[in-house]
Amino acid sequence: MGKNKDSTSVPSSHVRFTNDEYKIIHEDSLNLEETIPTLLKRNYFKKRVSQPIISHSDAKKIHVALNRVGNNINQIAKDFNSGKIKDWYPEFQEMVEVMRGIRNFVCSFGRGKS
Repeated sequence: MGKNKDSTSVPSSHVRFTNDEYKIIHEDSLNLEETIPTLLKRNYFKKRVSQPIISHSDAKKIHVALNRVGNNINQIAKDFNSGKIKDWYPEFQEMVEVMRGIRNFVCSFGRGKS
């Protein structure tokens, strides 16, 4: 026989644990006399989840754009080092450092750092 779906059912979710994770949360559940779902809900909702400054997809787009700019800078540096470019402008080095800083800042979001 099929399951009867109650029209008043609420959304639910299922979580998979590693054996070690389950052992820890199960022991906590017994010690605190709380169900595992109650522990998870209470700990999730008692604090606000921080929102990223920029979305992951936007960070990826910025990273791609900065890589393209970096490639252009590398081509200029290669030409300079080979002697094709005779005059060096200090502003160019400043731009390289600024771009490197921006790139590192954007990349840090992908690593969970802020």
